[in-house]
Amino acid sequence: MQMKNPTPNFVIIGAQKSGTTSLYEYLRAHPDVFMSSPLKEPGYFLGPDVVPQFWKRRGIDVASPDELLERHMLQGYRGQPLFGEASTYYTIGRRSRREHIPQHMAAADPRMKLIYIVRDPLERIRSNYLHSVRRGTSTGSIADFLNSGEGRIALLTSQYHFQIEAYRASFPAEQLLVLIFEEFVAAPEAGMRQVFEFLGLGRAATSMAFAAHNVSENRSDLAADQRLRADEKQWEELRALLLPDVEKLLAYLGRDIPAWGITHDARQGRGSV
Repeated sequence: MQMKNPTPNFVIIGAQKSGTTSLYEYLRAHPDVFMSSPLKEPGYFLGPDVVPQFWKRRGIDVASPDELLERHMLQGYRGQPLFGEASTYYTIGRRSRREHIPQHMAAADPRMKLIYIVRDPLERIRSNYLHSVRRGTSTGSIADFLNSGEGRIALLTSQYHFQIEAYRASFPAEQLLVLIFEEFVAAPEAGMRQVFEFLGLGRAATSMAFAAHNVSENRSDLAADQRLRADEKQWEELRALLLPDVEKLLAYLGRDIPAWGITHDARQGRGSV
């Protein structure tokens, strides 16, 4: 009898432009972890109606999530107990709600664990904007970008508590680990110990080399960077717009995030997001 293919039992759900590639690579180095390959971001939980269309637009023909799994996610799998994937699509804009992604995940495995690595929301939008400029989909100022459809999606993607709410409706808090990108970069070994413990791998010491991955996404386009920095009024308005969601995130985490300049003083108007 043919054995059924394994499905992911943990997922890196984002955030886009927040170090998910590095986290994916570090996890791959653990002998008990298999990460989706060759596709890092397969979008397996986008759902049976969405997956074929999603990948057809990207030049890959698959008829179902099962075909995606068999052909594009299990290359090199050797029976590791933990099988993960890392699709930042899961926390972009309203996609989690529109595509019912948390419900797809919970139906596949109600014990699934989710890892969400988040970055200073302003810096994430800045990186998103610069990426858009490099691709040629944005040619104007940051204000122009934020008034575009792509920019509005970018704004929602940086509202991390808004994203978390969609998953908390399907999963208990203990199955969701939120990492802070800046803290992870500053102390990757400590961050990975936290990840391994969350995944049930204990607090084993790591011996991997913590090289940065996908660093090109943080390279600035000089002209775009100058436009972004010149529009300080727009930046302040954006900061004020994001602050309510950041406050909810801090309450959810039960802590401040000093790496973002987010402290009690910041919430009282004496700091910055």
